Amino acid sequence: MTDIDHDFSADRPIQSIDQDLLDRDRFAESLARAISGWKGKDSLIVALHGDWGSGKSSLKNMALSAFEKLKLESPLVIEFNPWEWAGQDKISKSFFEQLASSIGQQDVYKKRKDIARKIRLYGLYLNSGATLVTGLTAALPTLFALVAIFGLGGIFIDQQWVKNTSGFLLAITIAWAAFLKWGGKFADQLSGIAEEHASRSELTLDKLKSSLADDLRSMDKSLLVIIDDIDRLTPEETRLVFQLVKANADFPNVVYLLLFQRDIVERRLSDETQSGRDYLEKIIQVPFDIPRIEQARLEKILFVSLDRILEEDPKILKRFDQTRWGNLFYGGLRPFFKTLRNVYRYSSTLSFYVALLKGAKAFEVNPVDLIAIECLRMFEPDVYKSISSSKSLLTVAHTERHEKEKAQAEITRILEKASEDGRESVKQILKLIFPPIESIIGGSNYGSEFSQIWFKELRVCHPDIFPRYFQFSIPMGDISQSDLEGIIGLSGDRDGLVQNLNSLKDAGLLKAALSQLDTYKQDIPLDNSDAFIPALMDIGDTTESESGGLTGFSSHLHLVRIVLWYLRQEDLVENRAKRLLSAFSKTNGLSIMANLLAGEESRREKKDQAEFLLTDDANFEVAKIAFVQKLESIAQSEPQSLLNNIHLAGLLFRWNKWGDPEKIRSWLVRNISNFDDLLVFLDKFTSQVVSHGMSDYVGRIKHTINLGNIETFCSLDWVRELAKQGDREKMNERQKQVMDALDVAFRRRDKGYADGAWDFEE
Repeated sequence: MTDIDHDFSADRPIQSIDQDLLDRDRFAESLARAISGWKGKDSLIVALHGDWGSGKSSLKNMALSAFEKLKLESPLVIEFNPWEWAGQDKISKSFFEQLASSIGQQDVYKKRKDIARKIRLYGLYLNSGATLVTGLTAALPTLFALVAIFGLGGIFIDQQWVKNTSGFLLAITIAWAAFLKWGGKFADQLSGIAEEHASRSELTLDKLKSSLADDLRSMDKSLLVIIDDIDRLTPEETRLVFQLVKANADFPNVVYLLLFQRDIVERRLSDETQSGRDYLEKIIQVPFDIPRIEQARLEKILFVSLDRILEEDPKILKRFDQTRWGNLFYGGLRPFFKTLRNVYRYSSTLSFYVALLKGAKAFEVNPVDLIAIECLRMFEPDVYKSISSSKSLLTVAHTERHEKEKAQAEITRILEKASEDGRESVKQILKLIFPPIESIIGGSNYGSEFSQIWFKELRVCHPDIFPRYFQFSIPMGDISQSDLEGIIGLSGDRDGLVQNLNSLKDAGLLKAALSQLDTYKQDIPLDNSDAFIPALMDIGDTTESESGGLTGFSSHLHLVRIVLWYLRQEDLVENRAKRLLSAFSKTNGLSIMANLLAGEESRREKKDQAEFLLTDDANFEVAKIAFVQKLESIAQSEPQSLLNNIHLAGLLFRWNKWGDPEKIRSWLVRNISNFDDLLVFLDKFTSQVVSHGMSDYVGRIKHTINLGNIETFCSLDWVRELAKQGDREKMNERQKQVMDALDVAFRRRDKGYADGAWDFEE
């Protein structure tokens, strides 16, 4: 479907200084030199501050890669991410375990293996005490009860067994407390401590720490302990991490590099006793703030990413409006791209949605509008959700005062869902991509003539195009822009176009296709008229004139309009007539020509319609004669074809008006000789009426025949006699509907009611 190569690496930091796009290499190199040069007797605690997405992890990776690039003495790097360990009770244990494992694995030398064992033992000492205290807290209610019972007993009963029992149960309770917290893990820890003490029975915690400090001081390399994602921890976990660092800050030859967003951590460390800022100042020795990215440089990276996505396919570039993009970016999108993470996340997901909307021959939406909608989806999701369910609000002009007031209130509710910082930007974006509402929120008015332009540009502000931006597919019952451009591409290939349109008709999509083609009718080259017009006339005779509702067009009417406005591209009416007559000579399609000539006759009666005529007076008469001659030729050579033409009624009326009525009567008598033929004839004069009652959810369908139309061409007595031959038991559903309509029509006529009278009781 697409050749776009997705790069879903929005939150992935770069790994080396060579990948830097923001000229932060000097900062990273300076950081590397500062770490490499530390040889103090105490630890060095360095903080790297930056907002989420500002590139803290990338800068850390760049600094590590700079050791090799600058040929600096590199430390042993130990990376610890406390966020990966759920619950603050695991953070301390995991910290020492990871520290020991990393040092032990860095080298096979016995010296470092020994340091690793001491660190592990040191951690066990500290964490075992914490385990016991935490478990003891959980058991305090029971402990207090036991102490109360046996303590009071010891006071009043001077018996040794009572005192012994009190001590024994107190010891059991403490053990139980530990198991409440850790269960079997506590036993494992005690086992670990016992194993270590077997060889170091005289080693106290102070002596162990002192021994570990001597070993670290004598190491040939310093340790660099990197702790990232501190700003993702809970307040309790955050405080624990800094307590760990502070408690072990006197180990020599160790550098701590802490990465976090400063304001978040300060809030989580603040309490009633001191501010988080003061707390950090007591621990952090060297704080660094990540260099702010120049907006121009950040935007350059964004533009390069967008260019890569858009330039993958010329069909996308074809619809890209540079001016609209500039107005949209600087008018509303720009404030959302504050960090490199935002840029990468956005471009990655945009490339995905671009791929979804690529068709074989066309891009299905307007790329500028898609860029805007995707920005709202990513950075203002609540606004996006509201927009997706507000098609009528955003795509229809609101002209009446009460409509405007209601629309303004709904738009205000949408804007209130935007973040405080992004609200004004969201407002500007809505104005730029939804011009029908621009006047409501401070802007220009757009007339109905713009609707066709927005449709052709596949703008989100057109109601027929709007769903594509939120379903990321072609809505059911619609055709894709790719299919539409395929039709336009076949405008010079009559057979290919007929085959294409018939395929769409079989799929139930012809009306949708013609509705869209109606918008593009004047974009088709006039030089294709001898292929394009005959193709439309070919399918016209098999295309229903189904009702399009009060304001909609039927498929057949779309065909008529397309030919009409297509020919009006010719400035001279004489040239229009020549093209029409030339096209008609190449087809046996009659219904489109009949409608065009009927329209020509009507416009001739209106003096102000002359500029819309397709034919001059002389060629109009020629066209009517050509039409009647072709109709009579088909009636003579293919009578059943004409009788089965779904537009037979209209064709007979034109034949009757422009030709010889007696020829029609004799033709009908010759070709309708039995009941079955009569049913075929009557079917073309049967219309459908839909009525609704006050409480109806579904309309009631009635079928009706106007006898006045039929007796224009033949005797009603002749129709009655043929109708008597019918056997209802052998009729299908449609035939029964026709005969029921005929029976009602005759009863209406027999009782003296006018054809189609509403007051007739059936």
